[in-house]
Amino acid sequence: HDFDLDRDKQDEVYIDLALATGAVYLTSRDRDLLDLMDKTTESGRRFMELFPEILILDPVDFLTRM
Repeated sequence: HDFDLDRDKQDEVYIDLALATGAVYLTSRDRDLLDLMDKTTESGRRFMELFPEILILDPVDFLTRM
């Protein structure tokens, strides 16, 4: 796999799938995934630096963007 999510190893597969398919958006209600978009945390800053092409949004925010 490409990404290690220490907080919840079971969610790594979703990040890896998004990377493998070139996804721009990942939609989830999972707090561990959504927190990767939080610039105030070390894991969020690291994720956004490594994978700036992926935006993780909850379903409402995703629909609002569309």
